[in-house]
Amino acid sequence: NKEECFLAAYDAGVDRLLAAIDDALDTLAPDWLAASRRAVEVYLAAMAASPAFARAFLIEALGAGQRSLERRGQVQDRFAAQLEAVHRRARAEIADIPSVSALTFRAAVGAVNELVTAHVLEHGAATLPELTDAILDVHLALLVGRDRAARLATR
Repeated sequence: NKEECFLAAYDAGVDRLLAAIDDALDTLAPDWLAASRRAVEVYLAAMAASPAFARAFLIEALGAGQRSLERRGQVQDRFAAQLEAVHRRARAEIADIPSVSALTFRAAVGAVNELVTAHVLEHGAATLPELTDAILDVHLALLVGRDRAARLATR
């Protein structure tokens, strides 16, 4: 039925998107910040390259029924796990970065989701890569603290 088709397409797109981000995070980037930037770039480029998926992923999934909302929640958890991995790598490379709660990772995902959704609604998906620095600012502020984020942004 229509719901099954939507969920199958959603799942396939999500799996490709998350695998691409995992690959970016697993690259031999010189440091955690470079890997994080590359992951954000991959995410935004993938969404920009597939505007129909971006709209379905960000907007239509919200109104596609309970099963879609459950899937969306699972995807948000997977994004949060990716951010947690970035944070672990940052803490391994920089000793004085404090630990943060699991809720912080989910909050960062929510903040990014809101920025990306608003951009798609206002400007379409094609220009999503313009958000790279804004998303990195959110990640840095929440995951390593505002003061350190300001210092890292000037590197």
